Amino acid sequence: MKTVLLNPPGRRNYIRDYYCSKSAKADYTYAPVDLLLLSGRFEKPVLVDAIRGRLSPRNCLDLLAKENPRAVVSLVGAVSWPEDREFLAQVRELLPHTKILATGDVLLEAGAELMAREEWLDGIILDFTNSDAVSYLKGDLERICQMIFRDGRGRVRERTSPRISGTIQDLPRPDHSLFLPQGYAYPFVRSARFATVQTDYGCPFSCRFCVMARLGYRVRPLDEVIRELGWLRDAGVREIYFNDQTFGADKKRLEALCRAMIDHGLGLGWCCWSRVDLVPDYLELMKAAGCHTVMFGVETAHQESLDRLKKGFGPDQVRRTFDLCRELHLRTLATYLIGLPGETEEMVEETIRFALKLKSDFASFNVLVPRKGTDLRAALAASGIEFDDEQVLDQTGRNVVGLDQGLAPEMVKALRDKAVRAFYARPGYALKRLAGVRTWYDFKTLVRTAATLSW
Repeated sequence: MKTVLLNPPGRRNYIRDYYCSKSAKADYTYAPVDLLLLSGRFEKPVLVDAIRGRLSPRNCLDLLAKENPRAVVSLVGAVSWPEDREFLAQVRELLPHTKILATGDVLLEAGAELMAREEWLDGIILDFTNSDAVSYLKGDLERICQMIFRDGRGRVRERTSPRISGTIQDLPRPDHSLFLPQGYAYPFVRSARFATVQTDYGCPFSCRFCVMARLGYRVRPLDEVIRELGWLRDAGVREIYFNDQTFGADKKRLEALCRAMIDHGLGLGWCCWSRVDLVPDYLELMKAAGCHTVMFGVETAHQESLDRLKKGFGPDQVRRTFDLCRELHLRTLATYLIGLPGETEEMVEETIRFALKLKSDFASFNVLVPRKGTDLRAALAASGIEFDDEQVLDQTGRNVVGLDQGLAPEMVKALRDKAVRAFYARPGYALKRLAGVRTWYDFKTLVRTAATLSW
């Protein structure tokens, strides 16, 4: 059964990945981990990444018609849902006998009701680490555990089981050979020869604005991760982007993974997302294992806001961890959320000042969006706020959702833009970035990012 793994076209440089869709702030895309992990499940699948390939809807449809697959497994996103549904409805019209399955953040709530409205959609994949998609396409419906699908009579059925923690036992190695030729780019890796790797799924923490807390937390066996890294090194890969939501969530596993990378002499550079309260004791070991950049969710300078978000740390811990990274010559990215419920204009201004004093190498300023499947969205809905399923959710600030609990949308957008200018337009920042260039790829990334940065 020929299967196409599809990242559909879009009017913008959309990142649809891991239940967190957004517009890229510059000219970069990386391998979507949903499709990456699904790729090992199918026999000789075809990858069509219309975002990376800059395919128009017409060109993408022509390519799909040429492939004539029996199944299309597509990403969709809250950042692009009106475009996605229109395009996939055209795919259904073009290929009436092709099964269309989809996964993405916009599908995480009321999926059965959505499927009843969207006749082009045959199934919603709720967990891209398991074999549900293959079972569905083979007609083995009884093996499905996390999926919404149409049965043989066209009825919408929902099959969900409790989220569990533990080990992902049967995940095949992703088919990186599909993704490596795509020419993906990422601002924080230091070579064009890089790959995306996922070592776990979900997150054990409970940040209220993030869907990961509802996914459970499961890990891949470390020996499988090391074999995958070895395969990538032998394939010519020099850098890894670990796309774990919280790298090192299990500290013992973090130590074991880093020591295994050292013992196997992989020689790979890498970057990851983590938390300021997890990694301070392991940063030296991470650096010895090849880490050069760590990305942290800082969110805000205010303890009361951090507490409401259930972040579990405070500004003092943020400062200490960033200072330690600087002492070890590890680059840092700090991400912030503008428009938190209850925050005032002055509080946001204080967060901007905090960001400048923190002296991170990079900063990403985003607006708070009520993502489906999050505790924050559920609480806001319970308070009487109504959400429109057709509303575009984009954390870059392109379309700010009013939450009726703080600043007006136009003020949130203005403060987000002010924060970006304050950080990146500082005198001397460009010189600092130039001084940090270590490779030709570093330099090209700096120029490309500066030319395409979304202000």
